[in-house]
Amino acid sequence: MDKIDPTWEHSLRTRPEAEVDVIVRTTSPPPDDPATWEERGLHLRTTFTLVPGVAVTGPAREVLKLLDEPWVIRIEPDREVRAW
Repeated sequence: MDKIDPTWEHSLRTRPEAEVDVIVRTTSPPPDDPATWEERGLHLRTTFTLVPGVAVTGPAREVLKLLDEPWVIRIEPDREVRAW
């Protein structure tokens, strides 16, 4: 399984300065110290515990750097979800 949808990855690479909201799924509990994410140029919004991961915001170029981390399973856009 790819860590990111190829079409979305291309979109991020063509707009590296764009601010994006993403969900980062991880192999184990992710760093939950906001300073750790700020060092990467990202803002930690939420830490998930049921399924290890975080919601972060930041420039597309910084999000793409997370693809090189072995503890990252998947990066997806953080979209609004509604139950009908």
